[in-house]
Amino acid sequence: MGRGLGSFQHHLLDALASTVTSSMNELRWRVWERRGNAGAITKLFLNQFRHAVSKLEERNRIRVYRRHLLGLEEMARVFPFKTLDPELRASRNLLLPELGRLAASQPRYTPGRVEAFLLAERRVEVAQATVDWIPLEQLLADLIADGTTRPWALPLLSKGREVFLGELNAPDESFAALIERAGRASQEPVISQIREIFDALLPPDERNVSQLRSQIHGLIEMPHHGASRLRERVPRQLGRYDLRAHKVDRLVTREVLQVFEFVEPVGTARW
Repeated sequence: MGRGLGSFQHHLLDALASTVTSSMNELRWRVWERRGNAGAITKLFLNQFRHAVSKLEERNRIRVYRRHLLGLEEMARVFPFKTLDPELRASRNLLLPELGRLAASQPRYTPGRVEAFLLAERRVEVAQATVDWIPLEQLLADLIADGTTRPWALPLLSKGREVFLGELNAPDESFAALIERAGRASQEPVISQIREIFDALLPPDERNVSQLRSQIHGLIEMPHHGASRLRERVPRQLGRYDLRAHKVDRLVTREVLQVFEFVEPVGTARW
């Protein structure tokens, strides 16, 4: 038999069971604390952590996957752990939920406008996808005409004609959101067919990170180089907090738009 798990690997698996977000960054902090450490995470610990993750992957005890953050709510839960500094982590834990609520209530651009911007950059792909859309448009029209109540069908048809044929019907409405709502309301095959076409044209991960970028930029300037800055009105809206006590220039950085690693356990085998 091979060697069993080391104490570090056991701590990692135990910590994984108690993480809220399953993000690699949160898991790192949980293991750091579980091993009795305090203060900033050290380079030695980082090396040990990476080694333990690698070994557990080799043993098929965990699976690591990568994606962008899904939106403001996940940003508030996951991004605080994207640091080795406990003070910055605490500031983010306190302030990011508030910033997220502000961004959601004061969007710079609606999801529909963000989609339109992304689609405008891929006119050739839209034209190619239109060939697949046309027969689905006819299916939707037939469903609407048969007299059965399907409140999701007309908005889907209208927005689809905007996306693929250039009509200006509901520019602030998100086609992805309409497809999602239709899928919750009905199991009609045409809905999954439309979802497949649109997801291939504009992958969900790309839509999510673009919407998140738009929402964040409404509140925070994130230059490619140098510190981030809250836009002028934001400190007033966060007036109940003493921002001098927090690392405001690092609350949200361009790292929030990068791909994040997440971890999940595999199986229940015992070693």
